[in-house]
Amino acid sequence: MNCAECRDNLVAFIEGLLEEEESLRCRDHLEKCADCRTEYEAFAQLQQKLDARGRAAASVSVVQPVMRRVLHNQTEGNRS
Repeated sequence: MNCAECRDNLVAFIEGLLEEEESLRCRDHLEKCADCRTEYEAFAQLQQKLDARGRAAASVSVVQPVMRRVLHNQTEGNRS
């Protein structure tokens, strides 16, 4: 595997989406190539940050604030 092929596959490699043979070839290239390894590490760090932010966003619930607003609007509508 050359650098261009490795870089094209980095995101899929990080996410575990490559076939076993392609994954092994990518891993082998990363062991030998410092430039691609540096890019891999940058992508891996970015992926970790995105995962963490996704988990944080998933924990935010809008149900209670929306329901309070709905109830408020219904109450205000009944007063008219």
